[in-house]
Amino acid sequence: MASTMNVCELDEVHNFITSMQNRNERIMADAEKRDEDERQKR
Repeated sequence: MASTMNVCELDEVHNFITSMQNRNERIMADAEKRDEDERQKR
């Protein structure tokens, strides 16, 4: 698998995965913050 992919392609895949992970972490953090805000309002 890796032998048929060149370094450029591997970099792109890695960057894509990293950006998705970062986005997921931001979404989770936003959701936690919203939950916290809701708790404070009550």
